[in-house]
Order: sequence, then C-alpha cells, then structure tokens
Amino acid sequence: MKTFLVGFFLIFGLQANAATTMSTAEFIAHYVQKVNDRLETINTERALEGSRTYCAQLSDEQMSEIENLFVTNTTGKANQIVYRDLSHITAGQFIADASENLGCFPTSWLPGRSSIGGFFFGTKAYVMDNLLVRKSLEDLAGRPFDDSETLSQLLTR
Repeated sequence: MKTFLVGFFLIFGLQANAATTMSTAEFIAHYVQKVNDRLETINTERALEGSRTYCAQLSDEQMSEIENLFVTNTTGKANQIVYRDLSHITAGQFIADASENLGCFPTSWLPGRSSIGGFFFGTKAYVMDNLLVRKSLEDLAGRPFDDSETLSQLLTR
C-alpha cells in the first residue's frame, strides 16, 4: 500500500510540475495574449464612457520589443534565437524593462520623457504602461506577486 501511495504521489507530482513549466517562447506568446486581452477590456470600458481608446493590441514592433528583452544571443543560423531562462529574470526587472518603451498609451509631450517637459507630461502614459505590464503579468500568474520573484517562480506557484 505504501509503495502504491508513494508511486501515486510521485507520478501526480511530476505531472503537476510538467503542467506548470513554461518555456520562454511560450511565456512571451501567453504574455502578449494577456496584454492584448487587457487592452481589449480597457478599450471597451473607455468606449462605453465615451473616452478615446488606446491601441487595440500590441503592434509587431511592440511584440518584438518584448521578445528582445529575453534574447541573449542570435546565432549565425537562420531564425535561431537563444532566449534567457525565465529563472534569471525577476518580475520587477521585466516590468521596468517592458514598460519603458511599450508606448500603448499616448504621451502629451512629443519628445517623450527625455526632457523635463516629457518627465511631467509623459509620466501618466508611463505609469499606465507600467500598470498594463504589471496587471497582464498578474493575469498570467493568476495571482498577485512580489517584484523579487523570478518569472519562473511566478508561473509555478
């Protein structure tokens, strides 16, 4: 009976672990989908309020920016990309890097945040981009998280 129970829990544990493991490429695809879902919700709510809507979904350029956060090396072979492991990236690092150049929300100061005017007038857009990145990551994790957690920890709890 003990052998059966040990075997059962071992098999069940391995299946549960396998189900929660996600590659970096899968993470990127799922994360982009969560961002697009959240953008759709935001735009629907804003349209009902009669407010201006934002980008409907991430552009190819924005998706490339997110993917490039994970690229460690491109080899000489065609279309072969080497990604950083999710266990080496904290949620806080990802949020800071991803929201820096996301640009889903319009800035009222065209030069961006590089000048003092951009700092004051572009802060709202940056904060909204940051919140979009954070909330989409929370949607993917299915729970609130701490910025010090790695992305792999975030996805396996």
